[in-house]
Parts: sequence; structure tokens; C-alpha cells
Amino acid sequence: MNSCHQKIAHSTIVVKEPGERSTFRLKNPKKLEVAHFKLDECQARGNQLGCKEQTKTCAFQNNLQQKVSNWQGQKRCDALLEIAEKETQIFVELKGQDIAAGIEQLEASLNLFAKANWQKKLFLSCNSKGLKKLNTKIKRFKARLRKNYKKTDFAIKSEHHI
Repeated sequence: MNSCHQKIAHSTIVVKEPGERSTFRLKNPKKLEVAHFKLDECQARGNQLGCKEQTKTCAFQNNLQQKVSNWQGQKRCDALLEIAEKETQIFVELKGQDIAAGIEQLEASLNLFAKANWQKKLFLSCNSKGLKKLNTKIKRFKARLRKNYKKTDFAIKSEHHI
């Protein structure tokens, strides 16, 4: 297992950052294989994903590694979860209270890593303080998603079932 990438087939997959209180849980009752990319750790540690097979997943992982290594200093979300069997990407950002920054990080990651024709789900797991103040920003973000990406949903919640 690589510290920034792992394949998991558990009934619950937890995304948590050291020192952060926010968590995100992906409920996976069928125990489908999920590729979990920890984008912050990949970039910060310069880890290689180490995929040498000739498959679509490996081609994406190698492309992802190249993008992450070229992404120094740019905004990115905490995790990208992929369920190939369902052609679904799940982008996760964990935030305390800076919800506006979390939305920017999700959007930047989506712009860089979104796979065409796959379902994309964006989740912001955060402290609910300040949500009312950002209602307009959230509505504008959802409108941009509908306009620029097909098959894309956004929610502020800490759990999702696949």
C-alpha cells in the first residue's frame, strides 16, 4: 500500500486528516473496490503511485501522479475516491469553518481530475457554522457545476452510501 493511494473494499471507508475534526464516511455495503487517492499526501510527500500495469485505472493513476506533482502550491481537495465498477468519482474536502475555501478546493480538483462520462460527486464535510452566510456562493457553485459538468452533484454532508 502506498501512503497516498490505496485500494479498499471495506463496508465503510473513512476519510480523515490528522489533526482535523471533520471526517467523511463512504458506506459501501457491497464492498466494491474503491481507489482512495489522498491528494494532499501525494503532493506533499512526492509519492509515486507505482502502477505499472497496462489498464485504464493505471493509466489514470500515472496521469494523476503527473498532475499532482505539477500542482505545487495550488488548491486541491483532501481525497478522491473512485469506484470503477460504478464509473463514479467522489471528491472530498474536510473543513472546519472555511467553507468558501473548501468549495474552491473542490472546484479546482474537479477541473483537474474529472473523468469524462463518469458520475462525479463532491462532498464538503464541515462544521455547519457560517452556512447561511454562504448560501449565495453555494448556489452559484452548484449552477457552475450544472453548466460545466454533466453527471455532477454537490452536497455538504459527512456520509454517503454507494
